[in-house]
This record gives sequence, structure tokens and C-alpha cells, in this order.
Amino acid sequence: MVKGFKWCVFTRWESSKQFWRMDFTEQPSELLRAMMRGCYDRLFVIKAQEINARHQQGIEERFENCHKGDGWYIAHPSLRKFLEEEMECQTIKAKHLFDIGHPRIVWAPVRTDAKERLRKAVLEVDLPPYVKNARRFVLWAIEDIELSERECASRMIIEHPSNVVYSPRTIYNTVNCLVREGKVLKSSGRLLTLSDDGTEELEGARTIWELKQKKNPRSLRV
Repeated sequence: MVKGFKWCVFTRWESSKQFWRMDFTEQPSELLRAMMRGCYDRLFVIKAQEINARHQQGIEERFENCHKGDGWYIAHPSLRKFLEEEMECQTIKAKHLFDIGHPRIVWAPVRTDAKERLRKAVLEVDLPPYVKNARRFVLWAIEDIELSERECASRMIIEHPSNVVYSPRTIYNTVNCLVREGKVLKSSGRLLTLSDDGTEELEGARTIWELKQKKNPRSLRV
């Protein structure tokens, strides 16, 4: 664990779906042991992320209206959306680090289906419908940034207004993969540009989608 960071852990009991618990702890294993001693229901770990003190304060202030005492919160749609779409999911990492092997603990992170998030992005933030995965998004975002006559770095792809789907880690990993393949070129200053092969791959995806639309003009599927 990074010094100064804690784990933000969201849980819920199986019999109480309307109330979620939010805890901040440096020892998630001890938290889980204590919770299992206090109830015989199954416990679902629905999201976990390592955060700093400022992030913790922001989360607590943001959802103060949902707070019902101790660590319990009403599963309000705004809180659900935060867990599904905004909070970085490190739940599986937390499981590997802190799972106590209890048969009544279920690690089941909540998240919006990727296809649904992409569909919303097409409708709400002008993401082209042929951008169906992280690989295409990175290629498209680099092209979009270049067309605006700005220099492109990985951080600009992460913060692109149309990125409502992919985490920083996914973007970095995808960029590195495309660099290894020669589809993206990285300068000594870590600036990114599309290679001819990268431009060709993106144009191919765009052309295939346009051809499909001509065959089925009423299709609105991503």
C-alpha cells in the first residue's frame, strides 16, 4: 500500500440491497473479519479502490445526503452511478491482497456493462460509433487531438472529453501495446502520433462501419 493511502471499500449484506456500507481502512482483511463476526448473512464486496485523504474527503462530502449513520449509505442512484461508472475498480486486486477465504464473502464489483457505456458515449459525447474498444479509442483520440493542431500525450487521451469509458490504466496499457506494434509513434518527449499503419487501421474501421450503415441505414447499434 502506498504511504498515506487507504482502501475505500464498499460492501452490502445480501438481505439488504438498499443500504451499502462505505469504509476507509488500511487493513481491509481486519475489516472483513470484524464484519463477518457481527452477522451471519453473506457479504458482497461491491467496489474497492486505494485512495488518498483528499479523495476520501471528496467522496464523503459528495454523498453526505445518502449517509444514514456509521458507515451505511442509502443506495441512491447517484451513489450507484458513481460506483458503476466513476470509481476505479481495484476490487479484484483487493481480493488477491486481502481475501480471508471466508465462504460467506462474495467479491462482486458493480459496474455498467461496457456496451451500455459505449452506447451512451455515442449519444452523449459524440464518440464515433465505430470506436468500439480501447484500441480504437486510443487511435481515434490521437487523430482527433492531432486534427485540433495540438501535441498529443497519454494524459490528453485519458482526459479527452469523449472518454467516459476507459480508465487511465487501460489507456496506458493500450498506448504501450500500439507503440510496440508500430501503430503509434512515441517521441523522446513522450508525445504520440499515428503511424501510417495506425492511420490505416483506423480508416479501415471507419470504412467498414460506413459500409454496414449503407446496408442497414436504420441501425443505431454501436
